[in-house]
Amino acid sequence: MRKILILVILMLAVSTSQVFARGVGTSAANFLKTGQGARPAGMGGAFVAVADDINAIEWNPAGLSGLQPDYFDAAFQHVFWFGDVEYEILTYGQYLDETYGMGIQLLYRHMPDIDNDLSDEAPLKVFDFAGVLGFGFQVTNFSVGLNFKVIDSYFGNESVFGFAADLGMLVRFMEEKFSTGLVIQNLGPDIKTDSLPLNIRGGFAYRDQYGENKEHAINTCLEINQPLDNKLNLQVGFEYWYYQVVAARIGYRQQLGGNDLQSDNIIHRLTAGASIRWADLQLDYAFVPYADLGGTHRVMLKLHYGPLSDEMDKF
Repeated sequence: MRKILILVILMLAVSTSQVFARGVGTSAANFLKTGQGARPAGMGGAFVAVADDINAIEWNPAGLSGLQPDYFDAAFQHVFWFGDVEYEILTYGQYLDETYGMGIQLLYRHMPDIDNDLSDEAPLKVFDFAGVLGFGFQVTNFSVGLNFKVIDSYFGNESVFGFAADLGMLVRFMEEKFSTGLVIQNLGPDIKTDSLPLNIRGGFAYRDQYGENKEHAINTCLEINQPLDNKLNLQVGFEYWYYQVVAARIGYRQQLGGNDLQSDNIIHRLTAGASIRWADLQLDYAFVPYADLGGTHRVMLKLHYGPLSDEMDKF
């Protein structure tokens, strides 16, 4: 336990020094900055201290330790980005034993070919790929998580290859109604001359269930995000579930010190989302605006299958 805490503190110190040493600039593998997961996106990207489902593999791998026993989760997500850019994402997560869980994610970003008007060469193909393997480990109410990433980007005939890692921690207390989380994302060596899009996220969350039959459930989260190549972000999210069947979400994002992608219109800083669940399936949707660049849409279909022990009994 003490070694884990020391590791977290050391990596946080190193990452913070990198942020202030390099300042604002352009980072490599910027497709890792999108913020996948329709549920977290609908909450304004405030999810580091929630991290209670398969989305934990991106937002805080420590949450993988809390996946439901005797079940597995698999999801497919499609992201409609601006500029005809689209993402396809496959994610799998599973509880392994009382102290840890794991997740796997494959991400593919693609866009229309780019015509080369200056020569007779064929149009340029541009796409990116990332593979993620994550683990979350739990000790009492304290969890720590690690992600290992492989990154490959293509532009025409050129490609760049790299590695990265995420380190996260999550603490739940007061009967798990309150939680705090911290994650350092995209630690790793530079790709050619550009640094990876390092992020440091920290936040607090509150959850509760109420009603005669506990039919109402809420999640709220306040988060601060410091990217390597931009200014500090404040993100707030709220989620409401009714009988764990339908959900509505709203979020707010504010970059402290100004944001080129935000206008003075508060509507451009709000996000929204919803879910519907039936049997083993859950459909999540989120809308995230980017001012004059337009709106983005995320759609995720998740399978939550189990109990696996019943399936094993059939054989």
